Amino acid sequence: MFLPMLWPIVVIGAIIVMVMLLIGDGRTPAGRRDSRGLTPFEILRERFARGEIDRAEYEERRRIISQG
Repeated sequence: MFLPMLWPIVVIGAIIVMVMLLIGDGRTPAGRRDSRGLTPFEILRERFARGEIDRAEYEERRRIISQG
């Protein structure tokens, strides 16, 4: 009696898991990677190291990314 009700639950659960895997893994924007495989934090650090942005801008953008 319980087994016939279990199969639809298993199928629906499998569909939900597949959709979640296709959409993304739920990481924050800071955990996503660009085409080079770098996270936003890594890109920000590179820009700061190259002198493209100053310390104040680096700190502000880092704060914004971490809130993401």
